[in-house]
Amino acid sequence: MKKLTLLVCIFFLCISAEASASWAYRFVVYNHGTYEVTAEQVDSDRIGKKLGKVTRYTDREGTYGGNFSNVYPKGTTYHEIKGISPKEQIAVKTGIGAYIKAEYRGAYAGPAGGPSEVWLSIPIIVLLAAAAMFFYYRRRTRKRPT
Repeated sequence: MKKLTLLVCIFFLCISAEASASWAYRFVVYNHGTYEVTAEQVDSDRIGKKLGKVTRYTDREGTYGGNFSNVYPKGTTYHEIKGISPKEQIAVKTGIGAYIKAEYRGAYAGPAGGPSEVWLSIPIIVLLAAAAMFFYYRRRTRKRPT
């Protein structure tokens, strides 16, 4: 019973509290920059080469790595606009085949890429907790008089 209680306590310590909130504006992240999605369409003859694509969609506020969006699903492509630097504006292809302008708003504060470091640390925490439990119970059983 004590083992079960200890495991339950460790489990609850590993769970992260996550608050859900709405974003301040609609955006995409490309090349570590935040681009606010506007309502302005871009003519298809002004579309240049493909720059990248959305690698993660989320409507939960937080910091995420890679090219993600709080509006467009995974796989949505980013394109350059001819005559405009991608550091100023990019075009985002919508689901209906139109292109929408997204304007650069500054560097994105999230991690450079990949999953959050918090999720990567959970297996390490679990292993350390298991090792601590092992040594605790091993030491406890050795001290018992026979």
